[in-house]
Amino acid sequence: MCSSDLAWPVLNSKTDIGGLGGTGIPVFEIEKPDWFDQYKSSFAVGPQCSRVKGEEGGVERLYGAGSFFRKSLLLRYYDSNFENIMVGPKGEELTRGDDTEWSLQIRLLGYKLYYCNKLNFYHFMTAGRLVWPYYLKLKRDISLGIAKLESYQLFYRKNNPSNLSFILYYHRRSF
Repeated sequence: MCSSDLAWPVLNSKTDIGGLGGTGIPVFEIEKPDWFDQYKSSFAVGPQCSRVKGEEGGVERLYGAGSFFRKSLLLRYYDSNFENIMVGPKGEELTRGDDTEWSLQIRLLGYKLYYCNKLNFYHFMTAGRLVWPYYLKLKRDISLGIAKLESYQLFYRKNNPSNLSFILYYHRRSF
């Protein structure tokens, strides 16, 4: 049974879930480096969140890799001409964060993110990604994107974040 066969029943039965993720299983093109297991989460490998006890539960964010997002929720932003802050990697740039922003947007709409360890996906690790200089560049570029998402975090620190207040805050700061 593939992950989509397992994901659909979960998403269908729990309508408050806006995103669902599982465990990334690495597939290596070359021998796994000694350091890989310590830093595997940077490569979207392993469980989505180490804080989940048991086989499933709520998480704060999901890897884009191997995850299922409710299209209707993401389209609410895209159809309203909302401009995302983050983009995925382009060319030599390894900035990440589009998946994190999707997770934050879904939560802003009042939906939950969910992890299920029965959902597994294979994540191919090419030889070029398995060298230390690549990892250092990856972490540097990820770090450059973290500050851009701070405007979302301000609203999650409050008890009751709202989509409208976020949009007003974000657009006021953009001008």
